[in-house]
Amino acid sequence: MPLVSGLILTYVIAQKSNFRLVWRLLSALGNGCFLTAIYFIKPSAIVPIIAIVSVEFLYLFRNSVGNGIKSQNLKPIMIALLLCVGVITSYVYVNHEVKTQQFIKITPNRTIPAIHFINMGVSGDGGYNEKDALEMGKQPSQKAMVDYSKKHLIARLKKRGLFGYLKFLVHKQNKNSADGTFAWLIEGHFMSVKPAGKGLTRLFEDFVYPEGKYLSDFRYIAQVVWIVLLLIIALGWRSKNKLTQILRLSIVGLFMYLLIFEGGRSRYLIQGLSVFWLMASLVLPDTMTMLRSKLKWLQKEGLTQK
Repeated sequence: MPLVSGLILTYVIAQKSNFRLVWRLLSALGNGCFLTAIYFIKPSAIVPIIAIVSVEFLYLFRNSVGNGIKSQNLKPIMIALLLCVGVITSYVYVNHEVKTQQFIKITPNRTIPAIHFINMGVSGDGGYNEKDALEMGKQPSQKAMVDYSKKHLIARLKKRGLFGYLKFLVHKQNKNSADGTFAWLIEGHFMSVKPAGKGLTRLFEDFVYPEGKYLSDFRYIAQVVWIVLLLIIALGWRSKNKLTQILRLSIVGLFMYLLIFEGGRSRYLIQGLSVFWLMASLVLPDTMTMLRSKLKWLQKEGLTQK
């Protein structure tokens, strides 16, 4: 999540025309570094940069068509080039460090293929499948992993059928987005201590620890906040500026990624929470304006009926 936040921050600074050019260029360079870090640490979080590139390309094409390349288009090109420099240099450096490090032994030909996660994405609720994961360790080669995953993916799709698969996607989307606590304390056994602090520390522990006396209140509050957040985003469809379009496309992309690959749990959205919060804050004025207009209309209808 911090990397996605940094990616969006550096993008916003780089494309702000009222910022000094040196800061915009440095931000573009930093944007490339954040992109590389995301690629190595959490590749699925790369969705926002796809949205950024897509929207920027469309805006650039719209502004340039029929007019050729004018001087005002040179700065975006410089920023794009510096972004590429940031990506290439940081990738070369990190890739070299990964290959030469001695802390963890890496066997490249044992890398789990992407189709494995697509295969898991159509099993059960669309989430982690222990049997499939263990089978990957048993396969003698990467080709065998691909063949195993492809065979079971086709079999599962045939078993569901077209309408069954569409029904499954609706169910999976619900699982992907329903839990406002993002599976807090539902998966794993990483915390077994009891609340023992004092003052604000104890209050925090009572809200989030497994044996905290306010844990149920935390779950309720988190769910309410999450529902309100999604409603603000859904009702803010009138906001059509470039940044909100990028964030909206990022949210759609994140959901589509989870529908195709391993998902089925809301905790996978943690990587994109910064996108959701930024989107909600930007469209909130439009959402409130729309709600006020609807309330006025309902009041007028009520008076008319009286």
